[in-house]
Parts: sequence; C-alpha cells; structure tokens
Amino acid sequence: MGLTAVTGGGLAITRVLILNGTEVWAVAALSVWAFSTVPWVVFAVQYTGRLVEIRRRTALLLAVPHLGLVLAFGRLLGSEQVFVPNLLISFVIIYSLALALIGVYLLSRTTYTYGQFSVLQGATLSVAPLGTLLMLNTLGSLSNELELVNATLFTGTFSIAALALGVAVVRLRVFAASPAAGTLGERTMLRETDDVVLVVDSLERPLRLNETALETLGVTRTEAFETDLSALLGYDTDTLQKRETVSLDTTEGTRRYDPQVSVLRRQGRELGALLDLRDVTNRELREQRLSVLNRVLRHNLRNKVEVLKARTEVLDEDLDGEYTTHTETLGRTAEEIAELGRSARRIDQVVAEETPKADVDVVGVVSETLDDIDSNGSDVGVGFDTPDQLTVETNRRALTAALRSALENAVSYAESEVTVTVEQQNRGCTVRIDDDGPGIPEGELASLDSGVETPLRHSTGLGLWQLKWAVTTLGGELSFDTTNGTTVEVTLPDRESGV
Repeated sequence: MGLTAVTGGGLAITRVLILNGTEVWAVAALSVWAFSTVPWVVFAVQYTGRLVEIRRRTALLLAVPHLGLVLAFGRLLGSEQVFVPNLLISFVIIYSLALALIGVYLLSRTTYTYGQFSVLQGATLSVAPLGTLLMLNTLGSLSNELELVNATLFTGTFSIAALALGVAVVRLRVFAASPAAGTLGERTMLRETDDVVLVVDSLERPLRLNETALETLGVTRTEAFETDLSALLGYDTDTLQKRETVSLDTTEGTRRYDPQVSVLRRQGRELGALLDLRDVTNRELREQRLSVLNRVLRHNLRNKVEVLKARTEVLDEDLDGEYTTHTETLGRTAEEIAELGRSARRIDQVVAEETPKADVDVVGVVSETLDDIDSNGSDVGVGFDTPDQLTVETNRRALTAALRSALENAVSYAESEVTVTVEQQNRGCTVRIDDDGPGIPEGELASLDSGVETPLRHSTGLGLWQLKWAVTTLGGELSFDTTNGTTVEVTLPDRESGV
C-alpha cells in the first residue's frame, strides 16, 4: 500500500515537469522509482517477518542517499549553483537497486520456505521494483522530443507496476495471510520453550542459545560463546546422541534432561548440530515412583490375598459352616482384590513394556478371549458377525487386553446376549461389542473422558482404564453408546498401511 502511494506521488511530479523535456522525464521517472525502493524494502522486511516494526527515523535514514536525485532535479531545472557529481547519481541508482533486490530476495526466500506463500504471489510483487526499472531503461532509448509521447511512455510504465500490485493485492490476496507469522513463530517458539536449545558449529562451539539455556545454565551469552560444549554442559555431541538422559548442573541444582541432537549438514558436509534438551526430572521421578509402588503393591497384595483366602477356608472349616455366608463373602472379596492385582499387572505389561508389532488375526483374538471368559462359567449367549479371518499389523498384547476388558464387561453385565461384530475398514478394522445390560454408568465414562478420577466421579475397577489405555497404545479410537444397553466400538488401525 505504501509503495502504491509513493508511485502515485511520483506520477504527479512527472506531470508537473512535462515542460522540461525528455531528460527531465527520464530523471523524474527514475527518481520516483528510486524513492519507491525505500517503502518497498520496508514492506518486504515487515511482510516476511524479518523485522516486526521499523521506526520512521530508520525509514528516513534509508531515504537520505536519494537526496542526490533531488539535487539532480535542481540542475535540470536551471540552477547554476547546483553541482551533482555523476558518481553520486550512480551511487544512488546502485543503492536503490540494492534495496529493490533485497526486497525481492526476502520475498523469494519466503516463497521457498513457506508453502502457503505461492511463487506467483512473490513474482507478481517483484514486478513492481524490477519490472519498472527494466521498462524505464527500455523506454529511455525510445523516447523522443514530443513531450506528450514521453509523458505517456513513462506514466504507462508506472501504470504497469500499479497493475501488478493491484493483481497481487486483489486477485492473489497477498494480504489475506502474512508469511511473517512463520518467521515470528520460529523465533517465539525458541524464546518461549522451556527446553534448553543450542546451536553449535563443527568444533562444538556455541553459536546460538535461547533464553532458557542462559537462565538454566546460569551464564551470559558472552560467557557461553567463549567456551565449548563440553565445558558448558559437561558432554559432547557424540555422548548426547548416545544417552537417553543426562544430568546437568543448573541454577536449580542437578536436573535430568532428555537430549535430542540434530546434525546440520549441507552438501554432505557437517556444519554443526542443533541441541534440544528437555527437563525430565519430574517425569523420571514419577515413573520410578510408579514402578516401585506398582511392583511392591502387586507382590504384597498377592501374598496377603493368598493368606486371607487360606485363613478364610480354615475359618469356615473350624466353624462347621455356621458362618458360611460370611466366609463366602470374604472369599469372593479376596478373589476380587486378587483380580485387581492381575489387572494392574496386565495394564503394566501393555503400557510400560514394548511389544513388537506383528500380523494378528483380529477374529482369532476375539474367539480366544471369549473362550477364556466362557471357561469362567458365563452362560450369556454370544453372537458373531465377523469374517472368517481379518489380519492387521498391530500389537497383539494390547489388542488382547482391550478386547478382554470390553468382552468381560459385556458378558458380566449383559442380561442375555452379547453380539460381536468385526468389520474391515479402509485402513484397519472396527470391533463392535453390543450387550443388552443396564449400560455403563455415566460417572465411569466421565472419568475416562476427563482422564482423572475424583471422589465423586470414578470407576469401580480397572477394566475400563485397561480398555482405554490399551486402545491408546494401539493408536486406535474408542467410543461408547449407552442408549440401549452398552455398545463399545474400537477402531483399530493397520500399521502395515502406514496409518
């Protein structure tokens, strides 16, 4: 917009100077072009996000060299006192051309970097500074002594530039979105991230550090630049690439970090590396705490439950069945507690342990899981709507855990019938389990959706959590419908298809 205004002003100036002949027209047109390169480069710098704000004083300083063209006008208008060396005029023209090329370069680079900014948009905008200069040079050799012809030629040149700008703004909508968001986003991401981010050269000398790195390590930028990576962190890039976590001495004491190293190469030559270190101290402590508690509680729980069951049997025998109802309740409760321990172990195996993916027959896993459940004495009828075989590449352990949770829930709460449907999808399959029971309580589903259990909103066991975590491990989707009974639908991706 600023460039269009300057161009319009230049047209007005050239009309005033129509009586001064061809040379005046040439210098006037060239001056308009030269002065317009200042708002052009300011626009390019701001539009591409290289600088968010340019002060008016800076823009005026950029225009100072163009005073040489103002003096050239004075000489052409007959002022004998005005002396303008040709070298100065040449410098102004070269300087203006440099501004124009800088703007074109910034737009071209943005076109290459950000796919949302098309090549056509950049090329159309670039017509204004470069196309105008090219046309002025061409028309300079065609101009004659007829002032009206000269006026038409030179004003027509700027009309082409104005047309190009109009097409860019109206037709190509260059201002609908600004590529500056990408440039500013990259800077903001490095500034706002809590990760320690460094760039080092091939000699492992720091070149760039974000503010988090300086604050965490307790050094100034100058101090960081005067040392090497090993002295700064205590590790070189090779060690960081091999370690899963490392300890760093920070302003908050010793912390654990997960290092990620990206080697920077150009044309096969290693130039340096980008280092990203994420603080995982709290995560490691949480994982260790959960691991220890999980194993200790599972082991102790299993042993205590076995003692409870054995003592209950002895108590029932000693009382000659007088309190059978109570001892049976104790036995069932002990078994339920034992099952909670087994469920916790299955969940730990699914979530914590890595299992390689393999070709799995989903229909076969459904049948095996149902046979295991049926062996526990369930008399609910189960209907099937499945193909003979449906194979996908997935995690068999996680799939078994997910299906077991859904099928156990259905068989346990169904009044008479459970229906299992397996359908082939474009990139995987869907397993749907319907039962005619009372439906899963909304409170339990709400806790799954929120991911947090509270005293007022919680599940009665680990089955639904096992189902959710197993499906998440599979990379699938889980949905519930409790309108009429309960329908559990698991959408399972086929990893072989690249999903």
